[in-house]
Amino acid sequence: MKPNERIEIANRLRAQGLNCSQCVAMAFPDIHKLPDEIMAKLSIGFGGGVGGQGEVCGVVSGMAIIEGFRSQGSAQDKRMVYPRVSNLSEIFKSKHGSIICRELKGMTPPRPCNDLILNGIEILHNFINETK
Repeated sequence: MKPNERIEIANRLRAQGLNCSQCVAMAFPDIHKLPDEIMAKLSIGFGGGVGGQGEVCGVVSGMAIIEGFRSQGSAQDKRMVYPRVSNLSEIFKSKHGSIICRELKGMTPPRPCNDLILNGIEILHNFINETK
């Protein structure tokens, strides 16, 4: 899939009221290969910084979900997935100053969720292409 196709998916989902984690995770159907309703259920609890608590940004959680789908999910895969998710988090943090939702929203100026979603999709798309 092309980045603009992923952005289109995310914009449509956001317009429907889905959260940041859902928009990111659901923009990668070629990776997760799940029906939309299943991915929506899987990722809903990560919005707003894990259940609206302001913790890890839902965009970062959505990226972590998709990175997990690039593995077999075995205990051995943690050695591959953890560094990749850490790398994605660092890339996101370097661009936005934090991966913590309440910090991102409290910055001057605040980081709009829509911008974070689109940037997270771009980061993840490029990362996937670089680590095939």
